[in-house]
Amino acid sequence: MKKGIFIILAAIVLILLLLAGSWLKAVFLPPPVLIPEKAELSVLQNIHPGEEVQYSATVTLPLGQWIEKSKLHADKAVVYPVEVKFKSFRFDRIKWEMRGKFRVLETGDFPGGELRFSAVSIPGSRSREYGIKIPAQKSRLPENITPGSELLLAPEAGIEDKPANRIPPRLWWAAAAAALLIAAAVIIMIYLIRRKKTIPAIALDEKTLKEIDFVCRRVRSGDIPAAKGFAGVCDILRNYLEERFTLPVTRQTTLEFIRSLTLPDHLLPPENRMFLTEFLNTCDRIKFAGAEAAENMLDKAAAEAGELVRATTPEKEEEKK
Repeated sequence: MKKGIFIILAAIVLILLLLAGSWLKAVFLPPPVLIPEKAELSVLQNIHPGEEVQYSATVTLPLGQWIEKSKLHADKAVVYPVEVKFKSFRFDRIKWEMRGKFRVLETGDFPGGELRFSAVSIPGSRSREYGIKIPAQKSRLPENITPGSELLLAPEAGIEDKPANRIPPRLWWAAAAAALLIAAAVIIMIYLIRRKKTIPAIALDEKTLKEIDFVCRRVRSGDIPAAKGFAGVCDILRNYLEERFTLPVTRQTTLEFIRSLTLPDHLLPPENRMFLTEFLNTCDRIKFAGAEAAENMLDKAAAEAGELVRATTPEKEEEKK
């Protein structure tokens, strides 16, 4: 259960870190800015003097950039404030929609204009200027206006620039939620790792005795034959002695293994040495010569193997040293 939770948290952290890395890449190595050459107008052919014309343009900026200042420059027209709205979000870039309107004040062909804006990025780097053309349009005179006469309309009062637009708050909330998820997952992982370290490891002798008992129970239940049980107890006992006396873990013969335990420092008492020699030889005969292996023989050998493990268990004071 704990292992599954740990794997799930690790996967969440990995996914969120990949997302964060991609976002950082979009900020420091941004994708190209996509700006249309011309804005789209609501009037497709001729403009009537005094008519309000709407325009719109979609600008794609890298994540972390927004439009700071925007203004329409056009002659022979009164311009309204540019409205900048968040349109869509595509992982490492944001689409902004710029729209507004102007009203032609004079007769004659409309020469067009330019929608100018500046984009800034986090954390407050220098802004970069951009421009989008407003297409020129032919003029269309009303019926009650004589061709060649001048028509000048009074500009409307109260037209002021709107404040700069910013990245929508929901994107900041999404970034904050992702950061909180990363922090929570990391904290839980650290807690699980620290808790795992605080759980004391099972002692070598206790672990060995449990493994021997497990093999014997499998033989009694009929899961494995007695011959395989002898082989299992033999391997468990060899691994225990190799780890207990820090012997090199090699596949030695029975004679070589007994010598490594008895000759250098007389690690084993005589009675344990006699049992170990007889037990390992019995295992060899069962394994290589097909000697008889019975359940009661395994139980007796397992009991004596347990006594050997207990006899070679270091005292508490020795463990402290």
